[in-house]
Amino acid sequence: MKKTFSDTIYFSYNQFLVFDKSITLPGKAWTEEDFNRGFTHNRGHAAFRTLLEFGDGELNVYTDSYQALNPDEMVIELPFEVLSGEVLVAGPEEFEDQRMVRIDQGEYRLTVAQTVIDDGRERIDLFFDKVTESTCLSG
Repeated sequence: MKKTFSDTIYFSYNQFLVFDKSITLPGKAWTEEDFNRGFTHNRGHAAFRTLLEFGDGELNVYTDSYQALNPDEMVIELPFEVLSGEVLVAGPEEFEDQRMVRIDQGEYRLTVAQTVIDDGRERIDLFFDKVTESTCLSG
């Protein structure tokens, strides 16, 4: 499994964002249905509900298919398009491009796995699995 990036993220208001650098205003208003399913998304960006309302996350990004590394409390999978080759991961109160991950342009299956590891801390693993024609046909 190829780990591409590791860092700490501050999440708040039960969410964090994953978005292509070309998106100028990532995120959208959450509906009750979005909150219950754990995410909201549009082309090139997504917001994910966190298990805790506020806190720090040990963030790991992989360019591989999802594999449970530890017992995960919440796992969400959705299609995600990398438009520019640069993806940002941020909490809603973070405004700098400090967590930029270089990922080839294209269509991906993005899996987000989360687990609370202690008071106010989560482990957040992102898996970007490139979708190919054979992936589409088999899955």
